[in-house]
Amino acid sequence: MKKKTKTILKYFVMILIALICIGPFIWLLLNSFKPLREITAWPPTILPQTFTFENYVNAWNIVPFGRYLLNSLFVAGISTLAVVLISCLAAYSLVVLKSKLSSIVEVCILVGLIMPTQITFIPLFKMCRNFGFIDNYTGLILPYLSSAFGVYMMTSFFKMLPLELVDSARIDGLGEFGIVTRIIMPNARSGIVTLTIFNFQQVWKDLFWPLLLINKPELRTVPIGITSFLQMQPRHQGQILAAAIISVIPLLIGYMFFQKQFVQGTSFSGMKM
Repeated sequence: MKKKTKTILKYFVMILIALICIGPFIWLLLNSFKPLREITAWPPTILPQTFTFENYVNAWNIVPFGRYLLNSLFVAGISTLAVVLISCLAAYSLVVLKSKLSSIVEVCILVGLIMPTQITFIPLFKMCRNFGFIDNYTGLILPYLSSAFGVYMMTSFFKMLPLELVDSARIDGLGEFGIVTRIIMPNARSGIVTLTIFNFQQVWKDLFWPLLLINKPELRTVPIGITSFLQMQPRHQGQILAAAIISVIPLLIGYMFFQKQFVQGTSFSGMKM
């Protein structure tokens, strides 16, 4: 009986924590299907009394939200591919192709993790202005092409792999780039998926750099697109909520497809740390 009580208590705590975590998202989702009078009503209602898709239709049509989604997908996709490739190559050089400077480089990477990203935006903005990268995709993608976190994470994963595979591949005549792409990276798939999800969502939700660099409406990303609703008169909270829900859908789809590898990767990295 005591064991059964502990089990019930454990599941109750787990359900309570889950509700606290997903509660704001559920509230956001339910309110996105309400008309404005219900969103602003007091006391608030949980379920929509008048169910409507008008907020989603207006959010999609009033601004070119589809273009914003494509811009964000392009920027996040290209930058994530670059981060994964550069992180894997850098981690391989630190773990396998060791040198006397490897430990110093790892310390520099840790320093890069400690430093706030925002302090690099002023020199990056000046560089983009000098090279004519303002208001184009090149300048928008440039700061996201590498990540100290990605190098650190993949270094941790590569240290857990059996490096005897590298020696066997060299005996078979495989080059270093082939070893990374055909031996190391497939064996670190869970780590790569985890890094991909982390980096993609980080770039996807970033507002500061696109807001600093982009003036053309056709180059806006999703976060800037959502803030554009705040500049309209009158402000419609329902459209903002609907746009926020639309912006989350690509992240949810990616997580559903790679959930297993993501859980394995976070558990693996947690064991290492």
